[in-house]
Amino acid sequence: MPKAKIALVGCGWVAKRWHLPTIAELAKRGDSDFVVVCDIDENTAAEVGQLYSLPYYADVEQMLDKHLDIDVVDIAAGDYTHHSVAKIVAEHKMHPIVEKPMSPPLTCCDVIVEACRENGVCFEVAENYYLTFPTRGVLNAD
Repeated sequence: MPKAKIALVGCGWVAKRWHLPTIAELAKRGDSDFVVVCDIDENTAAEVGQLYSLPYYADVEQMLDKHLDIDVVDIAAGDYTHHSVAKIVAEHKMHPIVEKPMSPPLTCCDVIVEACRENGVCFEVAENYYLTFPTRGVLNAD
């Protein structure tokens, strides 16, 4: 079975805390290929690219144009950029993933949905952690 080739856009603290370690672990286990990272701050992109031994970019379109084999782009950039990055990703016939919120105003959500529909790609809104249960106030079943 072919492995998904994953790119990451946005290498800030959210990516460093959750996305990068998870994608790297999936690649280490052989479940996917981690192929490239991108961040608008070239120093951040370089730092993360070097840490994970990956090519890095400060421009999304340049990254997508040079890595045509990308399947999925995990967008860990700010919520306010989700729609513009996801639209570019979809226009390159690649599948975008964002965390919640999909995009703050509904009109921006429509941009993502329409771009994916027009380009025949799938789109996912993911959560970065599972439901956690409270540690206090839980009734004792004993």
